[in-house]
Amino acid sequence: RKYRGLMNSFVKLNDNEVLLFLKNTFYSFNKSDNSFSKYLTTNLKGIVANEMLRKDGIIWIGTRTNGLYYIDEKTGDVTHYGRARSAINSSRF
Repeated sequence: RKYRGLMNSFVKLNDNEVLLFLKNTFYSFNKSDNSFSKYLTTNLKGIVANEMLRKDGIIWIGTRTNGLYYIDEKTGDVTHYGRARSAINSSRF
């Protein structure tokens, strides 16, 4: 299967690993042994991560058409910020 165009961003976990978002799952990629492993599964479906930021146990995802998402790494809880629920006047980040 090809997942072309679904992942546009990644963030550094540490000196050896990066975090990728594909479909509704975060994967870590280990550069030293070229391996992938599941990092966190969420209920996010059908979004394309244009930008990601990871800080203090929180992953922020900016999308092209679906607003902004806040994911707690410890609990997996997802909060969505878009035009309907906030003062954001665009769904594009």
